[in-house]
Amino acid sequence: MAPIKDVFESLISRFQMAYTSNERITTDEQLVVFRGKYAFYVFIKSKPEKYGIKLWVAEDAKNFCLQHASIHWQE
Repeated sequence: MAPIKDVFESLISRFQMAYTSNERITTDEQLVVFRGKYAFYVFIKSKPEKYGIKLWVAEDAKNFCLQHASIHWQE
């Protein structure tokens, strides 16, 4: 995660600066499909693409604009 940490955090902060959300925020988990080699992949049986990087996302429920995201990994 270290090579992309700064880029990921910069992207999230730019989303937060560009848009102020209303009072309705929703959280969701998303699986970003990635087939490369990495240590923190996640397996979710119910998804069409079962392996990838799991993100927890907070977004505006009205406009679907991203407010915050974090990467989940298995130890």
